[in-house]
Amino acid sequence: MTVPRLLVLAGLLLPGCGSSRGLEGDASADASDPSTDDLLLLDHPEDPGVESDAGCDPEVHWTLQERTIHSVTLVDGIARVGVTQRYVVEVELRSGCEVLAGIDVTTISGGATDQVGLAAFAWVPVGIDCTPVAPIVERIVSIPGRDQGNLHVVVVDDHSPGGGLRLTYDRDPCSGVPDCMCYPDTPAGDGGEWAECMTDCSCAAGLSCIGYFGLAGPMWNCVRICSDFMDCNPGETCLPPILDGAPYVCSREGDLCEDDVDCPAGFTCTHTSLASFCEDARTEPTGLPCACDDQCPAGHICIDPGDGPVCEIPCLSDTWCPETTPMPPECTDRFICDHP
Repeated sequence: MTVPRLLVLAGLLLPGCGSSRGLEGDASADASDPSTDDLLLLDHPEDPGVESDAGCDPEVHWTLQERTIHSVTLVDGIARVGVTQRYVVEVELRSGCEVLAGIDVTTISGGATDQVGLAAFAWVPVGIDCTPVAPIVERIVSIPGRDQGNLHVVVVDDHSPGGGLRLTYDRDPCSGVPDCMCYPDTPAGDGGEWAECMTDCSCAAGLSCIGYFGLAGPMWNCVRICSDFMDCNPGETCLPPILDGAPYVCSREGDLCEDDVDCPAGFTCTHTSLASFCEDARTEPTGLPCACDDQCPAGHICIDPGDGPVCEIPCLSDTWCPETTPMPPECTDRFICDHP
């Protein structure tokens, strides 16, 4: 069995820091497949528990810094008003140790144009010297159909002087009432997974309407979109681009692990009659003081939010946060899991 590469922001090996739970930016991975997030590699620690007495040699923590967006390209070959639009966003890092923290997305409709603003951030290690390379990493970013209104679209980098232009394109109109009436307060539709759709509002809650080209021509279906396996249900993977079908959608493809070492830090390999998959066993974000990642629970890293390093769970979206009870944490604008 070939175990797919699993991707998380914790449980990784940082070169030169002597930690088994650091982060690593990987410039050598295959950049053609954003679903495998070439910026992150797995290294499961031997002891997933808290190492509060662990030494730190050296003391290394992480800070959040702005980064420039290198390029933006369309994922889906068909753009239509009211339909989820997806981009492959390439971000240029500044060293081989940095890791993409996340991309903020804002949409402003004015006149005849929708402006999509993208703001990229990286986790940067403090306390070690890193290789002076500038890797380019990728992330899939989605714009819901309810957030769109105009035919013309401009995508800019909010961290470039003057809002650097990265992409322009035009959407096709959606004609037909009431099928094309799709606004932020429009209720979800009744279209199930892989049902045909006109807009996002045609689909049931949790599903998005996307357009793509198959061998039979253009198609529009309700699907569960993803950027990586963390966006999907246990036992599912995020499909890369394929010849005949929708890319970056959740799909079940057999066993995803054999034992715990195949899973990210804080996850365990669970075996069922249907498949084996990595099950989330992480705790709530602790906020405990730390000097390096080894002093944090599995799945946490040592982050300095501005008033001293503490153990936090990094995230790229809400689905990256543990589903603890009674109220799961959410991914904040600082790209850490916390309660609102």
